[in-house]
Amino acid sequence: MTTLIQNWRDAGLEPFHAHLAQHLCRMAGEGDPSVRLAVALTSHFLSEGHTCFDLRRPLVSLLGTRVTALLSPPNTDAWLARLGESALVQRPRDAQRRPLVLDAHGRLYLQRYHAAQEALADQLRRMGDKLHIVSGGPGSGKTTQIARQLLHWIERWQPAQHPLQLPSPRILALAPTGKAASRLKESLDAARSGHNPATRDAPPGLRALLPSDTATVHRALGLNPLRPERIFRHADNPLNADIVVVDECSMVDLLTMLRLLEALAPDTRLLLVGDRHQLSSVEAGAVFGDICLAALQSGEAFAHAEELVQQFRFSKTSVIAALARCIKAGDAPGALAVLHAAPPEEVRWVSPRAPRDWHALVDDAVGVYAGLAAVDPLQALAVLDEQRLLTPLREGPLSVASLNQYVARRLLARGALGDVRGMYPGRPVMVVANDYATQLFNGDTGVVHRGEDGHVRAVFAADEAGAVRAVSLGQMPAHETVYAMTVHKSQGSEMNHVLLLLPETDNRLLSRELLYTAVTRARQRLTLYADAATIAACIQNEQRRMSGLVDALVAP
Repeated sequence: MTTLIQNWRDAGLEPFHAHLAQHLCRMAGEGDPSVRLAVALTSHFLSEGHTCFDLRRPLVSLLGTRVTALLSPPNTDAWLARLGESALVQRPRDAQRRPLVLDAHGRLYLQRYHAAQEALADQLRRMGDKLHIVSGGPGSGKTTQIARQLLHWIERWQPAQHPLQLPSPRILALAPTGKAASRLKESLDAARSGHNPATRDAPPGLRALLPSDTATVHRALGLNPLRPERIFRHADNPLNADIVVVDECSMVDLLTMLRLLEALAPDTRLLLVGDRHQLSSVEAGAVFGDICLAALQSGEAFAHAEELVQQFRFSKTSVIAALARCIKAGDAPGALAVLHAAPPEEVRWVSPRAPRDWHALVDDAVGVYAGLAAVDPLQALAVLDEQRLLTPLREGPLSVASLNQYVARRLLARGALGDVRGMYPGRPVMVVANDYATQLFNGDTGVVHRGEDGHVRAVFAADEAGAVRAVSLGQMPAHETVYAMTVHKSQGSEMNHVLLLLPETDNRLLSRELLYTAVTRARQRLTLYADAATIAACIQNEQRRMSGLVDALVAP
């Protein structure tokens, strides 16, 4: 037991997972060290977003050479055989439930996640033609497709066939975060007013039936982050909706997607929209990507799935769009060629020559943030959406923490800020926890502002165009400074200018999906700080989360 824990610590892995394996094996009387290692790895990979541990994938590709050598895993076939004999592990067609499940493809799950995967696959298959799936990159027309599909369903609504004989369908428009829900609302408002190609020629009375409100998935389901086992909406108390649309689906994890499907009434139609090439959810699962892959493999089971490939946001000569295409295709030489030839006014590539080269780059961008202390709160919020520093890391060099501290110090030195302690005027903030009392949600961004009355409050964009809402500092939910943010947190947002800083170290966070997500946050300008080797390594590192959902969906 202690050997596993010591090797685990030497490998720099979180000790909790080794202790969990030790506890479970002790409870089951399991003495095989290879079983303990498999349990610890399954828990570890779950914490990294995988729903299982695929023993047939080379462990060195998942953990690196040094860590794999420290853990000394057995031969794969021998490992699977030992797991198959363990009292801890449930095999296919076993009637008795056990703490772990080993499927027929050599994937090891914690019981809860295997059950959730199978239940979600069953729910999705049963939806049949009531399920529609749309995937596409930024500017590919996803919001237009949402409006078009909703109008199509509204036009074909038959009140006489509805149990309540409603004159029009009840539509629920959802997104994973408050920021994404706000952007969905903006697009639906434009569709209702006829400022969308799909609705421009539609009768005003028909357009008026499009939803005027949006919500987060968690709020619609009545999920309480403090008590995740309690949920208001479920199979016995389904959502009051005939149509549900969910935008930014790549951010929805396995358990949340299952809860959503279980909360749908039997006849409810579901439209899932997202970009399957983006980063997956922070929590376990790559649900939207897996659903799209299953649709590609099994067209009959997912007859209403489409991928949008035409680009509308960027011009045909857009360098950002060309770079995104190369990244998505895994073409590292092509991406580097695009960067070498790019006009610096659209895409500026800075390859570091010294450890602190990034200082000059960030110094050039700091001036924009001086406007955050503007007298007009609308101007301050506009500045916040103008530019953002992005990084994969929360701590360490070139991290959110170090970049936020550096920018604040530079603004203070320039006299743009009077203070950088506490809730100082001009401080950009991002909410990191949903708070229904203030109607502020994870991902919402605002600015600390001193009003004409001298009081300091945090201001956020209001639902009405050209309006802001102020929140007293005492009411603010959990938040953090946001001159810089992680690429993961940037999902669902767009900025005119993105400055992406990538560390040179061998970091497993660097992936094709991360680089694609960061690049496609930029509307007009991209500044990329990274050397060629780091960029190429990102593009070549396609991070497919370990999951069995595709197999579960396409199984006969």
